[in-house]
Amino acid sequence: MNRFTKLIPELAEWNESSGILLSDWVGMVGRFDHFLGYIELSWPSFIVVDDRVYIESMFDEDVYNRFFSTPKESIPLQKRFNCLSIADLFLNAQEERNPNKLLHIANSLMDSWTTKLNKEFPEREFHIVLENDEDDPEDWELNLSFFET
Repeated sequence: MNRFTKLIPELAEWNESSGILLSDWVGMVGRFDHFLGYIELSWPSFIVVDDRVYIESMFDEDVYNRFFSTPKESIPLQKRFNCLSIADLFLNAQEERNPNKLLHIANSLMDSWTTKLNKEFPEREFHIVLENDEDDPEDWELNLSFFET
């Protein structure tokens, strides 16, 4: 049993329980729109607004302008605008929330964001953070975000 079978138990159930490769499984159940969405979340496009970097697909200019209509500290706002709730990506998932799966996804996204930010903006210093903002650590509301110093 490899790590993918542990993360996706359904792989072992295919072919009369003899299993299926991850790439074959994706080919059988995959959808273009889902894959494109996951690519954008894991390797996001960035924009620079007022000399700060933001994830383009998560940036709302109207909300941004409301926040900055009065002088405010830009680092907390940048962190907030670039915040992705990992668990919220799967609110309607049929399977039960699994801390190991959420943490694997969060760490993988964290690695890819770090790589892409450093590749596109080598002159900037980013802090990429993974936090559980809930009072109950068992709730696993993992939030991934980044900001610049």
